[in-house]
Amino acid sequence: MAKKSFKGGLNSVLGDDIEEQPVLPAKAYEEEVKPAVEALKNLKAKSETEDLANTTSKSAKIGVKAGETRATFIIKQEVLETLKALAYWERKQFKKVLNEALEAHFQKWSASDLLKAKAAFREASSEES
Repeated sequence: MAKKSFKGGLNSVLGDDIEEQPVLPAKAYEEEVKPAVEALKNLKAKSETEDLANTTSKSAKIGVKAGETRATFIIKQEVLETLKALAYWERKQFKKVLNEALEAHFQKWSASDLLKAKAAFREASSEES
C-alpha cells in the first residue's frame, strides 16, 4: 500500500472549502473575554475557599463543577431505582433529580435550624481533625 503525502497540510486532506473562524481582535479580547475569564477564576477560587474544611477530600473535587463535590452514599435499591427512573422520565441528569429531592427535604426545616445543624456539624468535624 502506498504512503499518502500530507505535505499540503490539512487543507489538502480536508479540502479548501473549510470556513476559517474569524480571529478576535486584541481589543475585543481585552474588553470582553479577559474580564470573563478572570471572573471565572475568581469565582472558582472563592468557591474552593468556601468549601467545608476537612469534610471533602481533594479527589472528591477533581472533575466536578464549582460548588459541587463527589460523594458516595449507601441507599436502598428501590430508592435508587426510583431516582434513576425519575431522571429518565424527566430527561434530567441523575444528580439534578437527587439534588431536587434533597432540597425538597430541606424545605421541611427552618432556615435557622439548618444553620444550627451546619454549625454543629462544622464544629464536630473540626474537633475530629
